[in-house]
Amino acid sequence: MKIAVCVKQILDPELPPSAFEIDKTLQQAKTGNKAQVLDPYSGNALELALQLKDKRPDVKVTALTFGNSKAEDVLRKCLGVLVDEAIHVLYERMLVPDSYATAMVLAAAIERTGPYDLILCGRQAGDWDAGLIGSLLGEMLSMPSVCFVSKLDFSDHGIMIERYVDGGTQVLASDMPVLVTVTNDETNVIRIAKVKDVMKAHRKPILRLEPNQLDIPEADIALVKASAGIQDLFIPEQVSNCEIIEGEDPGEKVEKLLVGLKQQKLF
Repeated sequence: MKIAVCVKQILDPELPPSAFEIDKTLQQAKTGNKAQVLDPYSGNALELALQLKDKRPDVKVTALTFGNSKAEDVLRKCLGVLVDEAIHVLYERMLVPDSYATAMVLAAAIERTGPYDLILCGRQAGDWDAGLIGSLLGEMLSMPSVCFVSKLDFSDHGIMIERYVDGGTQVLASDMPVLVTVTNDETNVIRIAKVKDVMKAHRKPILRLEPNQLDIPEADIALVKASAGIQDLFIPEQVSNCEIIEGEDPGEKVEKLLVGLKQQKLF
């Protein structure tokens, strides 16, 4: 059984707000030398794949990402938690493709390196929060898809899928191949790699592909980005005013406060 997990590298969400910058020309966040990490929802999807691998020895897990050379770091992390194979579709342009273009590349890479019985994606990425890749992939691969999955297990004829719905939990049985997008749950927090496995991960091979090896010219990817352009991207500014209330005693200060609130029509 072959499982593909689509993972993404994002800016570390723990970065202080003062370190977050926007490139107004490209309308995207500046990365530079800032810390980048495995997207948390990608980690949830990866953990579910590893749980299935723990249950059956015939399961092979492949981690797949699309990004620049720095994205190799997240694939090394995947290999450190004992993913069997890592595939990196390289893309060194400054302009980041939109969700449709990214799904187009991932679908082509999956078709080239597959077939896969199960494809896992995070429900959304922790940077743009678009939540589109999984559903787009399912459509492009003509594969049934289930969203917001929290748990997976094997069944006699396929896979058991558990997800949260309004008012409770839904359990589905599905044949394979199938694609699922994974949400966070206390049972699918990505495991911590052992030190020896992390060291071995840096010596393991990674399959590197270019978009043109997938019959997708970079010009086509850039064109899709242009068709879904961002109007504006900015950091919200909060403006606050503070007034110190003077007075001889607390009673006088409270009286002045009430007068001020009435003047502002706040009560």
